[in-house]
Amino acid sequence: MATFTAFRQVVLRTVIRPRPILHLDRQLLALPRLVRAAHDSSADKDKSKILRDDKIPHRLVQLVDPATKHLLPLRPLAELLASIDRKTQFVELVAEHPAPIVKIIEKKAAYEKRKEQKRRAKEVKRRNIQKEVQLTWGVALGDLEHKLKKVRSDLEKGYRVDLVFAPKSGHELPSPTEMQNRADKTVALLSDVAKEWKPRETRKTMIAIYFQGLGEAGQLEPEEGDQ
Repeated sequence: MATFTAFRQVVLRTVIRPRPILHLDRQLLALPRLVRAAHDSSADKDKSKILRDDKIPHRLVQLVDPATKHLLPLRPLAELLASIDRKTQFVELVAEHPAPIVKIIEKKAAYEKRKEQKRRAKEVKRRNIQKEVQLTWGVALGDLEHKLKKVRSDLEKGYRVDLVFAPKSGHELPSPTEMQNRADKTVALLSDVAKEWKPRETRKTMIAIYFQGLGEAGQLEPEEGDQ
């Protein structure tokens, strides 16, 4: 009886006990993908990094001839670096296919280029700031310049300001000629700090003037489409 009981327990453990199920954590399943994504991200970062001088990971390079802009034969990078004035110049990797291609860059020219890029970026940022100011037709000409003080300040920073003349309830509406005269005088008052970057919008009871501030430098180059 004891033997039969022991045999029965062995059978039950073998047959009835569920087999272990292989379970893979979702994070483990995604691991190759995550590793690949991290590798791709790192590769993209490396591609965007500017490599210069001794940081260029190639023994042989092709130089872009500064005079003809043609590619010269492959030559050792160390030899090229030894041939330039490292105080005023550097070698920059500009392409890797079909062969490592480099240029000799003047440090002063590179500095001026970065400076110009920052200046243009600053101008674009200023252009993206646009404000709207409303004035009533009833404002006296003598008070107009005082009321435009804030507008002038924004225009001096290079901002765009939409200046709208509109009627005020209970006040007499000027004639179309008087409206145009008021708009012209306003433009004249701000002509030293702004220009009209697109045509005025004239309606029956209002006129909108679109000013582009000239900025700190006194002038801004027109954007494409502003002509």
